[in-house]
Amino acid sequence: LPAHLFLKNYDLFFASTHLDALPFSPVPQVVNVQDTIPLVFPEQEHKYVPYLRHVLPTVYRRADHLLAVSENTKKDMTRFYGIPAEKITVIYEAIDHSLFRPQAAAPEKLAGWRLPEKFILSVSSNLPHKNLPRLIEAYGSLRKDVRLPLVIIGFLTPKYQKEIGDIMGRSGLTDSDVRFLGHFPMKDLPAIYSACTCFAFASLYEGFGFPPLEAMASGAPVVVSKAASIPEVVGDAGAYVDPLDPDSIAEGLRKVLSDQELRKDMSRKGLDQAKKFTWEKTAAQTLRVFREVLAGRKGT
Repeated sequence: LPAHLFLKNYDLFFASTHLDALPFSPVPQVVNVQDTIPLVFPEQEHKYVPYLRHVLPTVYRRADHLLAVSENTKKDMTRFYGIPAEKITVIYEAIDHSLFRPQAAAPEKLAGWRLPEKFILSVSSNLPHKNLPRLIEAYGSLRKDVRLPLVIIGFLTPKYQKEIGDIMGRSGLTDSDVRFLGHFPMKDLPAIYSACTCFAFASLYEGFGFPPLEAMASGAPVVVSKAASIPEVVGDAGAYVDPLDPDSIAEGLRKVLSDQELRKDMSRKGLDQAKKFTWEKTAAQTLRVFREVLAGRKGT
């Protein structure tokens, strides 16, 4: 690729993720950094940790400019790599608002998805930083008061399911209480977000945090972690909880689930908050950085 860039006389190379970045580029290079999860949670045995630790520092030093998808990611780039703040521009990611919008799903369609009429939703993998064990523990503590199942959509890694199974056993939860539905096509998610009574997201760390944004854009009230980049995305539209404290998570869920007017207000605020994140805005800000790099106005 470097030879191709040189021979074709390209003006600039944009690495849309840090894993696509070039250790050496013959033309100005701008790198988009989406997260530092493997460095924050090395116990997840991420296959890219050696690359992130030993190659990326050189890539970042040589890059003409860096983009971060959140202020929190920018902070971690300076923390882990010692990158000067002036070399990093925060440009938020976004969603497709023609897809993620309030949608009504017919009861028979919900039934076909094994979804009841009312449920708590979480869209999440079971990787450790997603914090599903504490969410499930919190749900278990309020299950006798809240007769709604917890539906979890997302890829599951078998090695992390034992802890979840143990928590469910201790809490007396069954597969009808906590329903793991696996992966769903993107086109189906908006209707599922729209149908849920509330959306729960107890993640310990996100580079950006798409699920809460998708949920808000689909009209769901959101109960979320006050951690990492999540407050940047959710703003004042969510109910915040301490992701390290199952009691805090349970109380946040109980508060939202017990107050219909609060849920309506949160839904309205969430729709307004989600409108702030558009790909048009992201593209315009990214193009501005490209022009500044080419004009020599961005420091390296």
